[in-house]
Parts: sequence; C-alpha cells; structure tokens
Amino acid sequence: MLTGQTIVLLSAVPWSGLYARPQHLATRFASLGARVIFVEPAGSFLSPLKQRGIPKFSSMRREEPNIAVLTPPLLLPAGYGWSPINRLNQALLWRSICSAAHKLGWEADMVWTHLPGTADLPTDLPLVYDCVDDHAAFSQISYLWSCEVVKRLEHKLLQRAWRVFASSELLLSKCRQVRKDAALVGNGADMDHFAAATQGYSNIIDVSHPIVGFYGGIGTWIDLELVADAAVSRPDLNFVMIGPVDSAVKLPARAANLHFLGFVPYQALPQYLADFDVALVPFKNSEVTQSVNPLKLYEYFAAGKPVIVADIPELARWQPLVYVANTAAGLLNEIDKALKESEIFTIARQKVAQENSWDAKVADILRLLGE
Repeated sequence: MLTGQTIVLLSAVPWSGLYARPQHLATRFASLGARVIFVEPAGSFLSPLKQRGIPKFSSMRREEPNIAVLTPPLLLPAGYGWSPINRLNQALLWRSICSAAHKLGWEADMVWTHLPGTADLPTDLPLVYDCVDDHAAFSQISYLWSCEVVKRLEHKLLQRAWRVFASSELLLSKCRQVRKDAALVGNGADMDHFAAATQGYSNIIDVSHPIVGFYGGIGTWIDLELVADAAVSRPDLNFVMIGPVDSAVKLPARAANLHFLGFVPYQALPQYLADFDVALVPFKNSEVTQSVNPLKLYEYFAAGKPVIVADIPELARWQPLVYVANTAAGLLNEIDKALKESEIFTIARQKVAQENSWDAKVADILRLLGE
C-alpha cells in the first residue's frame, strides 16, 4: 500500500532527540516501501537565544535510504498565539518542504502531522492528523501559546484532515466531537529492541540495587518533588532519572540516592532499563498529562518491569500490571510491593507489549487507511 509513496511527516520532536512515535512510524513506513521526509519541529527566531552554540537550521540529511530529515528554517515566534503568524509560518514551512522534495526527487503524496498548526499548510495533498497531545493544554506551559488559537487550529485541522487518529481514549473523545470517524491507535513498543532488557542486569548504572528508574523528557509535568521526597525517606533505594531536563524545571535538593544521568540515546536504553528493579511514570495529574498515552509504559512492559504510575485514567487502567501512587509514602509502599511481586505479572506485561508492538500498530493504521 505504501510502496513508492512519499510521506511528509511533520514531527513534534527532532529526529535525534527522544525516540518517540514519529520516529517509529517513519522507520516502519520506510520499511514498507514508502519514502519519508521527516520534518523536525521548526525553531523560531528566539531559538538561538535559548540554545547554546549556533544550532543548524534549514538543512537536510539522509538518515536511511528511504528517510530524509529536514530541519526547517527559523520561523516567526508566537505562531500558536496569533493566527496570521501561523499562516505565514506554514507558508514558509511548506516552501522549505517543497524545496527538499525537489532536491530529493521525491514527489509528495501525503502529509502526516502531529501538529495543529498544519491546519494552515498551503497544500491540497491528503492530510492525516495523528493527535497525540492535548495541544491547547500546553498554553499553561508556554506564554507564547494561546489556548483559543490552538483550539481553533485543531478544529480546522480535524475538519480538513482526510483521516484522524488519536493515541488515547480522552484524545479520541475530543477528536470525535468534530470527526466521528476518528480512530484509536495507541502507542507501542519495539519488542526486538527491548529484548536485551529481559536478560538480567547489565550493570551499566553504577549504583547499588534496588534501582527505581525513569527515562524520558524531564519537564514540568514530572513530579520531581514526589521522587525526591521518596529518595530522602529511603536511602536504601537508588532513584535514577534518565533524560534531558527542560530549562523550565527546577531540580529538587539532591539526595545522595537521587541520580540524574542526562540524555541516553535510544539504542542504549535497553541496557539502562535492564538495571531497573522498578520503573516509574511519575506524572503530575494535570490537563497536559490526562491525555497522554506514554510510550515508555509499553517499553517498560516489554522488559516485564513492575511500573508505578500516577493516578491518571490512561495509566491506572492497566492495574494490576501497574501500581498506582500519588504521594511519597504511597510510592514507597508500592515499591516494596513491586519488589516482591510474582513472575506471573512479568509474563503478563510482556504479552501486553507484544499485542501493542509497533508492527501491530502500523498494521492497524494501514487497515484503517485502506478502509
């Protein structure tokens, strides 16, 4: 179905950043014969002020024979705060995409987007909207975003899109207010990639066990105070946080047993996950996190690891394969339970991960596109 097609994939994350849904879809589309122009999120003219060094913008590179990564030119700030700016930005972005496609000799057939701003993209190509976040809720985090502007853009995109997918039940419910034909396609795990995490400790994390670990973006949606309080109370446990820390995050006072290891490339993650005795999804309960279907949960499951999650419907629904805690005392109580659990739960988690593999998810997508 995809052989010979060129898909322009507008991602919310850069290709070399945290490996997420866009990269998984791009690589699998390419493996099925499609050519993919992976468009990284565009920076604004404010970006150089926020980043060290001089970042590269307006460049293209081939990552795989069928995947080209486009870093767009800088755009105007506040596109999600003022509609005319978004229209101008989308016109500039589309010109950059067309130029890249021309250089590659790839004629675009479809646009796959994770971004509501695509509503103003000046193209007649079929659009697929893959909704993975409550974008309007991010106005609580960024002063440059307007909740009403983002809602209008998303409403327009939902009306305009050829097909609509949503990654969680709550997002599906919101999408279906406009598009009754929106379909649920949750996140998944690469079972082959995380097989190494099931083979026992790799000892790559240089602290003593038990290790309670998390990996992913460490932003304002992560309850670091909860983790820090638990660490102070239990010096016999080592808490390990892996991933880039957002500039808006204020790290809590360090306990000797609370470790921040920074960014770890996707290829190395199974080695780190192998050393986790218990895995964490310590989200704050907020409008931003209510809609999230975290990919890491399925990766933790692929390794069979016990997981402690926040009391959020999309996470708590996996009980008894997950443990739920919202306080430091509750977290410590659930850690003690998790460390003593039966192997039956390990096997059950791996079965869920297998049923939610990325290969299975892409098969669902192709079936739904065909329908």
